[in-house]
Amino acid sequence: MASVWDGYVRIAIKTDWTITSTVRIDPIMLLSTQGSWDPPKKVILSQEQLESFKASQTHFELVDFINVLNECVGVSSILHILDEVEAIAKDTPPVKNCASRFGNPAFRTFYDKVSERSLSFHENILGLPHQAIAEVSVYFSECWGNRTRIDYGSGMELNFLCWLICLGRFGIVGEDDYKALVIRVFWRYIRVMRILQSTYWLEPAGSHGVWGLDDYHFLPFLFGAAQLRGHKYIRPKSIHDKELVDEYSKDYMYLACIQFINSIKTASLRWHSPMLDDISGVKTWDKVNSGMIKMYQAEVLGKLPVIQHFYFGSILPYQGIPAPAPTTTEDDAYCGHDHAHRTVDRNKLGWGDCCGIPVPSAFGAVEEQRKLAGGQSLLRVVQPAFWHELTKLKIDVLKLSQEAVTIYGTYSIGRSVTDRETGKEVTLGCNLSLGGDAFSKEADVKPPPHSVIVRGSLKNFNTIEDFKNANKQEIFNEAAKQMWATMDETGDASHLSQFLLITFADLKKYKYYYWFAFPAFISNPPWEKVGEWQPATEVIPVKGLENIHASMHSASILSTTASKLPQAIASSMLAKPSANDTNIYETAPLEKFSEFFEGTPTSQRIVIFSDPSAHVQYAGWPLRNILTYIQQRHTDVAALSETKPLNIVAWRDVEVADPGAKWRSLVIKTYVSAQPKDGLAQTVPGALGWERNAAGKLGPRMADLAPMMDPTKLADQAVDLNLKLMRWRVLPGLDLEKVSGTKCLLLGAGTLGCYVARTLMAWGVRKITFLDSARVSFSNPVRQPLFEFEDCLDGGKPKAATAAARLRKIFPGIDAEGHELAIPMPGHPIPSQSVEQTKRDVAKLIKLVDDHDAMFLLMDSRESRWLPTVLGAVKGKIVINCALGFDTYLVMRHGARETIAAGSGTARLGCYYCNDIVAPADSLKDQTLDQMCTVTRPGLAAIASATAVELLVSVLQHPKGINAPSPPPATSNASNQQRAPENDDSHTVLGIVPHQLRGYLARFNNMLITGGAFGNCTGCSEPILNAYEKDGFPMLLKVFNELGYLEKISGLDKLHDAGDAAMESVDWDEDED
Repeated sequence: MASVWDGYVRIAIKTDWTITSTVRIDPIMLLSTQGSWDPPKKVILSQEQLESFKASQTHFELVDFINVLNECVGVSSILHILDEVEAIAKDTPPVKNCASRFGNPAFRTFYDKVSERSLSFHENILGLPHQAIAEVSVYFSECWGNRTRIDYGSGMELNFLCWLICLGRFGIVGEDDYKALVIRVFWRYIRVMRILQSTYWLEPAGSHGVWGLDDYHFLPFLFGAAQLRGHKYIRPKSIHDKELVDEYSKDYMYLACIQFINSIKTASLRWHSPMLDDISGVKTWDKVNSGMIKMYQAEVLGKLPVIQHFYFGSILPYQGIPAPAPTTTEDDAYCGHDHAHRTVDRNKLGWGDCCGIPVPSAFGAVEEQRKLAGGQSLLRVVQPAFWHELTKLKIDVLKLSQEAVTIYGTYSIGRSVTDRETGKEVTLGCNLSLGGDAFSKEADVKPPPHSVIVRGSLKNFNTIEDFKNANKQEIFNEAAKQMWATMDETGDASHLSQFLLITFADLKKYKYYYWFAFPAFISNPPWEKVGEWQPATEVIPVKGLENIHASMHSASILSTTASKLPQAIASSMLAKPSANDTNIYETAPLEKFSEFFEGTPTSQRIVIFSDPSAHVQYAGWPLRNILTYIQQRHTDVAALSETKPLNIVAWRDVEVADPGAKWRSLVIKTYVSAQPKDGLAQTVPGALGWERNAAGKLGPRMADLAPMMDPTKLADQAVDLNLKLMRWRVLPGLDLEKVSGTKCLLLGAGTLGCYVARTLMAWGVRKITFLDSARVSFSNPVRQPLFEFEDCLDGGKPKAATAAARLRKIFPGIDAEGHELAIPMPGHPIPSQSVEQTKRDVAKLIKLVDDHDAMFLLMDSRESRWLPTVLGAVKGKIVINCALGFDTYLVMRHGARETIAAGSGTARLGCYYCNDIVAPADSLKDQTLDQMCTVTRPGLAAIASATAVELLVSVLQHPKGINAPSPPPATSNASNQQRAPENDDSHTVLGIVPHQLRGYLARFNNMLITGGAFGNCTGCSEPILNAYEKDGFPMLLKVFNELGYLEKISGLDKLHDAGDAAMESVDWDEDED
């Protein structure tokens, strides 16, 4: 493939762009063979044409030329034309800008001057054919920006590159000049563009894909990276070193671009230039440079919003598929596309994809922000209670949602005090305050005295990366658009003073990143002031000010629309002298501007707003929106003049001034210089308003609450974080409150008790009580995680109290108690001298069972579980039983007693003793040491304990609770696992709720078993429970002392007798010898 741009034909192999031969050729002869000269014009209108262009000779030459220049970095010439352009800019100062931060109209004058002189510029270029000037000059004229939109972007930068290509075609520059084209010519062009951008506040061209790395440019970064390739010291990450950037910016193009960005966007690069921040992580400039070449082809030459504005002619022809029939004139700045700038009603059309919503000039935004601040910033006071409420909202409500949430803040009117020594007025800071009630409903907001409530929109991001990389301009524009649309639809002026807050809450470190914006609309044409601010008494008599004060604090002046705010002070209102007495003033809401002022002379029309500023010459931000509102919604009435201005009162009087005292409110006269253009009243006006941080830079702030928070409260919030995160994605239906509110009684503080307690804490349980009679021994700490070596000394500390104390040390928010108590057991007779003590122990145990919701039986012996089993059944408590063997374990839940289970519609489940046909007795008598101690594999206790707690939580999640049915038996004989279908009655959000789990560590498997209640059970049968309820402690004493008593009252003795009789009635055959 051949490329022609310097008087040579370069024959290149397309696969690697290697130049194989160079032949001198006359460019005029070459062009004459192509036909007549064609004035460049825009051709591409579709994606299909764009694809054709990308495969064309012109596209190849553009890329080839960039690659050649990319390899040639040095010194250059042909600067006199650029010097002339700079001189034209200096001779064309900006005019008073009616469009505020958006492009200055004086740019059009500059553009016309350059176009007028373009012919003479090119005629003085030796070697440039006269007949080619008309075509070449188009690229030259269009490289300074768009005359209609007053914007600039990577497409205009591309036009300058095309101009250089044209000059190369005619031999004006050759290969020896390529280094100069980059270092001197191109960089000189960039410097001129900086002057134009800062002088005329050129808007960045578009906001949806048409971009430069610094809002305007791309190529200086590409060439700058080439210039730094192989540098011994400067690395891509060096752009974050401000001193290094300042030192070497005069020598290196890339660093000069970074310095330019730092000069107008003073926040960190990661906030406003995330692409450059990401690029700085690349290790070498070679990779940066090669990546940028690919990026340029994809994001500039490969994007329709750019190339649809590209000019094709004879020198750079279009060789793709035919374009559709033109529907616009050649001078149409929009090339037949619908732009947001072009339409009247942006709300109905939406933002165009080509140029998008008008993006503010960085220079204009900085200047307007300075004007808006008025020498006094609005201070943001975000109380810790607000962050606490945001934390709750994030965890419990928002979860992973990033949807905007309505919040409310308050601001007080401007205040000032008199310096006793100097007698001068000292202005106090004006504050916007956000408290714990910011997330309340409108009717529940209670502002401090003399304050105004303002609506806000909070958008919380899930990650810090989302917060940093979010398109702040798009978020702001959408908020302003929505704010205006709501006001325009409802007419409610209370929507005028709104704010935007974006946040990221680091809930692990309690750090909150936030950034405020206060959308302040820009009137077009602007309001002009007549004179300066002066005391309100210059226009309004004292009696009138007293009337206004009463109205400002009266609920009757609040918005008459459906959206009322319970404000202590009205945010704005209207006033005029009474027809009967000019000393008395009538008032009305701002919404009634037209009807209230109908027939009223302009000199008597007064608009009052609660001013957060106390500065003598600057009003607060609400005024800008109020004036724009009047101009757009009451255009006819607001058509004022310098001789008939409107009176604006900045209300700053909290109390009525004493007789003879000074009123603090100020008044100024203002007017609109001209009527809005046709249809402008229906558009969304431009807006600005991002705040600066404490360093005076555009960037977020950070609130670190960890140092000021009570560590106990920090722990209280943190321990539940993992649980609440479950509800974000995995288990949105999980009822954590039911779990945390369950009071658990642990009978046994040994290995099982320690592990159960820790798992309960992990589930958020706040009330845990231990009951144990033993003391910590030297063998305990290694197996029981709540004990330490020191607990074993001096005979050992009581297990129950020590375990409870250790839980409180782990988490101070836990309500943990320990009681030293021996549970009486069947088969363990009570001596007569110990009966009273046993009676007290039983009464204490009963009291503990009454005070708790669930009970864990974690004792070593079988018989010690009998009394708690009876008490749990009688009192309807959830009972979880856990027992260990050497490598097996049992975890089960006791079924409810018959009288409770009867009404549940489910089969009654058995207890620990329902499978026994003998009563519990002394299991420790005549046992060896290994039989008396629980000898198990070390990991078994932790597995069984965790399973026991998970079983409790599953029971709590079931709507039937203690009566939750057990899953049906497994249908497959090949598997011991039982799995209930999700629609089965035994299923909860956590899964099934089994009756018994028997674990076998040797086989690493579990077996789920369902056992029905036994009518003669010694632990939960109705005869046992009825006997206890009838006789109480005397019945228990007989059980402890008399062997066979349990069998007698449960009916087991009769069952045994029936069994013996059946055995005797069997006719056994005996073999004879």
